[in-house]
Amino acid sequence: MAPLLKKGYEVLAFDAPAHGRSGGRRTTLPGYIQMLRMVEQEFGPFDSYLGHSLGGLALALLLENSPHHTDTRLVLVAPAVETTTAVAAFSKLLRLAPEVTTAIDDYVQEISGHPFALVFPSKGAAPHTRRHPLSAG
Repeated sequence: MAPLLKKGYEVLAFDAPAHGRSGGRRTTLPGYIQMLRMVEQEFGPFDSYLGHSLGGLALALLLENSPHHTDTRLVLVAPAVETTTAVAAFSKLLRLAPEVTTAIDDYVQEISGHPFALVFPSKGAAPHTRRHPLSAG
């Protein structure tokens, strides 16, 4: 954050629900999006966003379903673009029977309202969006 502050940007950073110093023991994607809405209402509007992992997915969904300026910038760092691969790898690592994996998915659906098999939004993700991929190199 120091380089952004040095250039004169105002930066708002926070720990996501159930992460870092924030409260809670678990978070769901809908809960994360709701928290982002509250941050936006309290401190926004924002010109730019940066999200990592589940935060990237939550920000993309928030912006997909909320009015924002066409010049809004979104930086995603290793976003959670789909969860099926991670769940399959987790199940394989623990040698879970398929019915156990199904039960886990059913439980996630029950507590969050969404199945594990989430896919990154693409259809409605701002048709005017300009993509500028970055690479380390």
